[in-house]
Amino acid sequence: MKEEQIIAHFGKKNPFKTPDGYFEGLTSRVMSQIPENEVVMTPRHRSKIWMYVAASFCGLLVLGTLISQTVTTDSEMPMELAQENNQLEDSSYLEDMVDYALISDAMIYYEYMSDEE
Repeated sequence: MKEEQIIAHFGKKNPFKTPDGYFEGLTSRVMSQIPENEVVMTPRHRSKIWMYVAASFCGLLVLGTLISQTVTTDSEMPMELAQENNQLEDSSYLEDMVDYALISDAMIYYEYMSDEE
C-alpha cells in the first residue's frame, strides 16, 4: 500500500489519545511507587567484593613471581653458556647480513682465497 492509499482509507486523524488529567497527577503517582528505603549492601555483596580483591591480589602475586623468576634466571646464567649464546647470535647476525647483501658462497670463497695469496 502506498501512503496515499493509507491516508485515503484512515485519514490523517491521530488514533491515539491520552486520558483526561493523565499528566496532572503523573509526578505524584511515579514518586509514590519509588521505595524510600536506602539500598542496603548485603553480606553476599560484600563477600563478592572481597573475593574480587583477593583474586586480583593473587593474580598480581603470581605475575610478580613469574617476572622475578625470569629476571633471576637470566642474570644467573653461567658465563660459558652466555658466551656460547653470544657466539651463536654473532654468527646468525653475520649469516643474516650475508643473505641480505645477496653474497653467494662462491663470492665468499673467492674473497677468502684472494686474501691468502
